[in-house]
Amino acid sequence: MLLEATEATHSATQAVLGLPRGPYFKMAEEIGGHTLGYFLPELIVCFTLCLMLLVDVSDKLRSPRNLLSLAFVGMLAPLLLIMGKWGTALFIYPDWGNLAEAAHFYKNHGYVEVAGASMLAFDGFANFFKIFALASGLITLAMLHYDRSLPRKSFGEMLTLVLGSVLGMMLLASSTNLLMAYLSIELMSLASFVLVAFKRSDRKGTEGALKYMLFGAVSSGVMIYGISLLYGMAGTLDIALMGQRLRDVNDPLAIGLALLMVTVGFGYKMSIAPAHFWAPDAYEGAPTPVTAFLSVASKAAGFAGFIRFMDAMAFQSTGNALPIINWVSFVAVLGALTMTIGNLTALWQRNAKRMLAYSSIAHAGYLLIGVAAVAVGGELGGDSGRAIADMGASATAFYMIAYCIMNFGAFAVVMAVAHETGSEEMSAFDGLAKRNMGLAVMMTILLLSLVGIPPTFGFLGKMNLFIAGLEAAKAGYPIMAVLLVVAAVNTAISCYYYFRFLRAMFIAPGEPALVSRPLIVSNTGWVLVGGSALLTVGLFLWGSLFTAPTDEATMLRRTPAPAVVEAQDASKGHAGHGH
Repeated sequence: MLLEATEATHSATQAVLGLPRGPYFKMAEEIGGHTLGYFLPELIVCFTLCLMLLVDVSDKLRSPRNLLSLAFVGMLAPLLLIMGKWGTALFIYPDWGNLAEAAHFYKNHGYVEVAGASMLAFDGFANFFKIFALASGLITLAMLHYDRSLPRKSFGEMLTLVLGSVLGMMLLASSTNLLMAYLSIELMSLASFVLVAFKRSDRKGTEGALKYMLFGAVSSGVMIYGISLLYGMAGTLDIALMGQRLRDVNDPLAIGLALLMVTVGFGYKMSIAPAHFWAPDAYEGAPTPVTAFLSVASKAAGFAGFIRFMDAMAFQSTGNALPIINWVSFVAVLGALTMTIGNLTALWQRNAKRMLAYSSIAHAGYLLIGVAAVAVGGELGGDSGRAIADMGASATAFYMIAYCIMNFGAFAVVMAVAHETGSEEMSAFDGLAKRNMGLAVMMTILLLSLVGIPPTFGFLGKMNLFIAGLEAAKAGYPIMAVLLVVAAVNTAISCYYYFRFLRAMFIAPGEPALVSRPLIVSNTGWVLVGGSALLTVGLFLWGSLFTAPTDEATMLRRTPAPAVVEAQDASKGHAGHGH
């Protein structure tokens, strides 16, 4: 009925204005049927979100266990759907008649052609970050269940906000249109603002949320203005087509300014310098599970959006385009600045969550090593450039997996200590080894992984980043060598504040009243902390398990969708006819 109504409206408009039957109506016809199957993961999350709101207002159904179970299923189901066809990036629901043909196309091109999908890509890159967002969301649900300080009366609202944020992350990872990317960031951010200030009586949480929102408003305005400038020059919001058209625009200053403005929007979500000032206060004031979620999942989504955007611009910048932006130098400087500010500021922190917040900023700088390698590949072009770009993207994805495991684990330890001591200060860790040796040992493993010391998964992740950076430097980019030296120095600096935890846990005497009382950790806490620590060590030996998923992260769609090209051609044809 909806399709018939749309067709009637379109026919009436056509009759009045004399417009041709355009490709966007064709897209509306094709978007029905099996094509919607490709959107099933997002649809499941969206449906679960709506269902959560209904269940939460029912006195009979709104128990925390029911709400948590519903949210868990709502994220686990799409996760399994995507992973179920990991090798082909095809789900179990599209047109079975074309399955073999589509699988062959995906194997050769890295994406699946979906009729009518002009703003979202269905490629390996999107699949990786969707899985990352959903997995991070599931871990966050477990941490929310473990956090006894949260008000259970509003538990359903918090779970709904997490689902909304995850939905925004999934859409951002797939966005090939700048408007879609902008809306996805807004969806993530609006949910995140409320999550940070969820404890309304907590002054730090309210202050952190206010700063988060103000920085978000400014970066949002700057980003949308940059998008409008790019649209004015390129005549399209499709990222791939925009990259092609900007080559013919002879206004490098305007292009450079617009690209910098858009980068501000992505940099805000990545919490990279100088767009990082909101992060420490927001991370310290938010409930610990929310802090872990924002420091991992939100950051990864920002990187996904930025890599897709920068990849399209960098790979089109050879020739006469974009001379104002040297992407390699730009990203390398941002990386060096971010890791240095993060690590140096962390040295003076006395609050454990705030220290880990600055640590997460530093890790964003390390991740930019891989992004800079992608930019090197874009400038080089050809097969050699593609190999370096793929190595950079794969190394970035690999390190994100390691960072996810060790950062969630570290915040789980902070939460366990805070439950028993009522404090998140570093002094709360004094004498922890005497109170709970197992917890202290596992925190040690996680900290060693954050530094990047073998035998931990963090070492493998950082090694892959350094290898990608070294290959980029050998290709004739000495600034990459400088970036690696800065990263090595920053790794040494980070040892100091990470080892402050070790000193507190194993050497500091602690208060006699606390040390004499054992620190009790619940079963959920042990699963979170123990699982993270065991994975950190175990994946050092079996890190190759993630080779295939991280290789999928190199498969970006770099051509405009047919629906976009058809619409642009039709628009040009109609304009010409009008003249």
